[in-house]
Amino acid sequence: MTIASAAASLAVSSTAASTSTLALSNVLSLARGGAIAAAVTTAASSTLLQPKKDVSNIGIVEKFQGMRGGGPLSNITPEGSSVLYMAIAMSLHYLSYSIARPSTIALFTSAKTGFAGNTAAFPLAMAFISPTSLALLFLYGKILSNAGPRGTIRQTTFLCASALWLSGILIVLLQGMDLDPLSIPFIPGASIKVIQLVVGALFIFRESYVQLLTSQYWAFMASILTPDQSAKWFSPISGLTSITSAASGLGVRSLVEKLGLPGALGVAGVILVTSLIFTEKAYTISDAGGFTPADDQMKKKPRHGSSNTRKTSTEQEEGHEAGLVKKASALFGRVPVLKALFIEILAGQGLATLLNVLFVTKLSESLPDDT
Repeated sequence: MTIASAAASLAVSSTAASTSTLALSNVLSLARGGAIAAAVTTAASSTLLQPKKDVSNIGIVEKFQGMRGGGPLSNITPEGSSVLYMAIAMSLHYLSYSIARPSTIALFTSAKTGFAGNTAAFPLAMAFISPTSLALLFLYGKILSNAGPRGTIRQTTFLCASALWLSGILIVLLQGMDLDPLSIPFIPGASIKVIQLVVGALFIFRESYVQLLTSQYWAFMASILTPDQSAKWFSPISGLTSITSAASGLGVRSLVEKLGLPGALGVAGVILVTSLIFTEKAYTISDAGGFTPADDQMKKKPRHGSSNTRKTSTEQEEGHEAGLVKKASALFGRVPVLKALFIEILAGQGLATLLNVLFVTKLSESLPDDT
């Protein structure tokens, strides 16, 4: 069994488990106007997904007629067009992710590039996923404050694609070098290869970035659609991402056989950047139609030269961060179903992580030399 066949089996077997750190962020996003599948459950009784701007004067029935009636694409409303473009962008994101995921796992368990035979490597890598996700979450907040939603999805998408490209290039270069292993501090006699560091960092990052992008797609679509429309259209949109993920699973074997694992990472990065074409189109339509989702996280920038203004801004940021837990508690108390869904997310992610660890451990034992 080759690396390519192992990668193909990994891609078809399952989708990646989301990190528990971002679970709370996803639930909190419901209170800001964005939602994932939880919004479908509470759509009839919640105003969490109401559009941020008042567009009633345009005619709500006419605007959504194309989406409700299932008319031809030529008759679809501007709101429907923007959501459709964002859904396509998200499907491309999952297409890219479904290529990157089996490739990174195959690299991680490889005897040449990864940690074949080291049963402790995978659990240790999984332990770094939550801190990495938290770091990405803080980075997301900083970019959002400076660039807004449109600039944020543009920058974070390119950041993730660049990480895939850079990792693929480094792996190719390091495979042709004979470098001495690096000593691990505070662990006498322990060492690690440079290529193992790159592969391990790539594995952790790949497990972390998926929700960073996914939450932005859902937030855009949920902020435009009404609760009833969310309940109707979120399931088909999720189905579209499942179809693209399955399609990538069927084609990843031939892709790896032709380009190798680093080449597959490069293709995943190209597909991810291609999704920007559709996100830009979605925002262009929403800007032209005047229904671009408002950004509740945008903070007013202080004027230069004013110490009082800078102090006030700092105090507001500290108060905002300190109030996140209180907001979550209040939200869970106000909407008990969200608390239940949050607990379900944590339980599901815990089980998925356990299954992932067992699967990769078994794969590593079954294929000690996958070259």
